[in-house]
Amino acid sequence: MAASTPRIAVVGAGPVGATLALALARAAIDVVLVERHGTHSSRFRPVALSCSSRRILDTLGAWAAVSPRASPIARVHVSQRGCFGVTRLDASEYGVEALGYVADTRALVSALSPLLAETAGVQRLSSTAVVGIARGTHGVRLELAGAAAEAGTRSLEVEAAVAADGGSASWCAAEIECVESREYAQVALGALVRIERDHRAVAYERFTPEGPIALLPSNDRACVLVWTLPPERGRALLASSEAFFRTELHRAFGDRLGRFLEVRHREIFPLRKVRSRAAPASRIFLVGSAAHTLHPVAGQGLNLGLRDAAVLAEVMAGTVRGGGDPGSPECFERYLALRRSDHLRVGNATDLLARIFLPESRAMRLLRGAALVGLDLASPLKREFARHAMGLGLPVSRLVRGMAP
Repeated sequence: MAASTPRIAVVGAGPVGATLALALARAAIDVVLVERHGTHSSRFRPVALSCSSRRILDTLGAWAAVSPRASPIARVHVSQRGCFGVTRLDASEYGVEALGYVADTRALVSALSPLLAETAGVQRLSSTAVVGIARGTHGVRLELAGAAAEAGTRSLEVEAAVAADGGSASWCAAEIECVESREYAQVALGALVRIERDHRAVAYERFTPEGPIALLPSNDRACVLVWTLPPERGRALLASSEAFFRTELHRAFGDRLGRFLEVRHREIFPLRKVRSRAAPASRIFLVGSAAHTLHPVAGQGLNLGLRDAAVLAEVMAGTVRGGGDPGSPECFERYLALRRSDHLRVGNATDLLARIFLPESRAMRLLRGAALVGLDLASPLKREFARHAMGLGLPVSRLVRGMAP
């Protein structure tokens, strides 16, 4: 159902943007969702979803469609190759069904799309790009290109606009300030691998001299692989034969899952940490990777973005209910204040993990081993670590608690 006078424009219809648009509409705020591509990618794009992400999707009614295609993570096993030390997390210890879930991004988009179509207050502009922006005292005007412009909608005036369409490629990249940028001189090689032994719903994080290997449980005796490597090594493995790739992966990871029988969907991408912000008076809000790009070592990027969407919807809904302006500096500062600690904590933690597990001296390996053993034995510390990994360690949004924004 279309909204005739949207108050908020959400640019980007991936999982974070779609979640935000749906949450705003559920709070009776008319919203327009601008999507550059008319149809979503058919590429295999797996993601790890935390408990808080599952609860957000469940509250919005999307989890029922995602669940049949999501693989639960019952346990997590963290170790390092060639040295002692291991940490284990088990869902049964924390009173949850699973520590997280592994799903394909396509499943998330497919679950959210019909909900957006049937929700009053959501207008969708497909195959449309934002090519310009003009800010005013009481609103912002977006200049459009593509299908919407061809149909006569060449500009869009709203009270606030939200960038949910990525980082450097975002429509508002020139309007935001990069406050932190770090190149890791690493690449992540992703793939889907079929394994010889049952993964038993265990996610593995294995630190090796070249970089960490994550193997996340998927359906049909398979695992999602995220292998962090030096760039030249990553490119060589991407171009190698499947037999050579499987042999090298087995050599690096070990025999815990038996042989790797098949490798599909190999892909490589550079790794960096980027943190950005917009000016409080700009009427532009940033969520997801438009605000922060993280190293994938802890699998927290999308989860952080979904928590952005949940909190921003709640802040805007509260502002509107109080008769306020959802694009005002006061609303902006409130959102930023509520998200700042989560952004810094997750960003710093993943950055630390990415750096401390790379130096390969004997002393460093022993230190890392001792740290893993200490974490495994220190129950209160491990419990706090697990709660943060599940997205439940901070004051949580209304959507995480099962309530409308």
